[in-house]
Amino acid sequence: MTENQDHINEVEVNILSAMIQSQRACETVLEILKDDDFTIKDNQLIFNTIVDLVKNNVGVDIATISDALIKKSLLNKIGGVSYLTNIIANYVSDVNLKEHINILIERTTKRQLSQALKKINQDLQGDKKIGDILSAAEKEIIEVSQERNSEELKPIASTIDDVVEKIEKLQKSNQALTGVTSGINNLDALTSGFQAGDFIILAARPSMGKTALALNFALNAAESLNSLNQAVLVFSLEMPKDQLITRMISCQGNFDAHKLRNKFKLTHDDWRRLSTTAEQLKQKTIIIDDTPGLRILELQSKVRKLVREYDIKLVVIDYLQLLTGSSSSESRQQEVSNISRSLKILARELNIPIICLSQLSRLVERREEKRPLMSDLRESGAIEQDADLIMFLYRDDYYKEKNTELENAKETQDNHIAEIIISKHRNGPTGKVFTVFIPKWGKFENYQN
Repeated sequence: MTENQDHINEVEVNILSAMIQSQRACETVLEILKDDDFTIKDNQLIFNTIVDLVKNNVGVDIATISDALIKKSLLNKIGGVSYLTNIIANYVSDVNLKEHINILIERTTKRQLSQALKKINQDLQGDKKIGDILSAAEKEIIEVSQERNSEELKPIASTIDDVVEKIEKLQKSNQALTGVTSGINNLDALTSGFQAGDFIILAARPSMGKTALALNFALNAAESLNSLNQAVLVFSLEMPKDQLITRMISCQGNFDAHKLRNKFKLTHDDWRRLSTTAEQLKQKTIIIDDTPGLRILELQSKVRKLVREYDIKLVVIDYLQLLTGSSSSESRQQEVSNISRSLKILARELNIPIICLSQLSRLVERREEKRPLMSDLRESGAIEQDADLIMFLYRDDYYKEKNTELENAKETQDNHIAEIIISKHRNGPTGKVFTVFIPKWGKFENYQN
């Protein structure tokens, strides 16, 4: 062995000796280290043997380790009982255990980083697109950095004061919301706003107005965040940016969207209002990414970058089923499951709410009762599990107009009542809230009883 290998072997032996001689040391090591943290093969075999003994509730000592190694025909491979005896002879105390563990962690991190850089370099030599290489490289580096990113577990006494302080601040505050406003009073009353770190699903059948509702959320949130120099990020995988902005102008300025999209002669007053609305929108910090066929890795990379640059406080994604996974070999169900889990982790990592639109299956249309259920979510299993808040948008008038083809329906508030059905709310109540949908403006307003 080289001098450096001798040093590493000494560190590994000291850790193993502590595990054999001290139950507390053994528990500490097993919480932190894995077999690939040991670079000496003999030490790795002994570590795995100790792991097996602990799993099977067998005491750890030289006799039980020897017996387990004999059963696997591995005792002679590690140098026999004499090697185990030498390990035990090294034990003095647990005093430097943490330092020895940190030495192995640092060595492992360096190896992982070296492997990641090697893979990145191989990709650079190939014909992959630079964007794909950057996304993959960021994923590799983040995985290395997060490998040991776990806090030491402590009794709740150490955090109770912080929680009580937060409650006290909330009680003294004039703010009714603890999260980002939706702009829909009834919804905010139920949720206290979209909460930081939450993964939120907004689902509906096509043409029900889910994109319009999501844009309303984005506009209302951007309005409230503007004074704080904070921003909203929208990913539109289905609709190009200019169409989305046209919808925003229609909603913000109460313009008939059909007139804006077609060759209608706008009056002088129309142009004046259009100019005013455009200026109002410019004051809101809303960032739109309309890249089609976006991969989840690319989305994660973009969100992390923009959060640093613009202090993003809300992300809206339209919509889940248009995102693609990182592996072409996955089944569609597994792909959606991985995307859903990745978005949940991203929300927690960045401590911001992420609203993701989702499709519903056609089974809704075959039922007499059209109000959606969680089981109607496309590839619903993983989405149901990962989401902190699941909202369904339902409009009864959509089906009435569809069935009777009403052309001149009276546009009253009651004719355009929309229901936001909260079917899952991890940190609060479920229920139904009402809002008023104005189709020609693509706008959702507060419902007045």
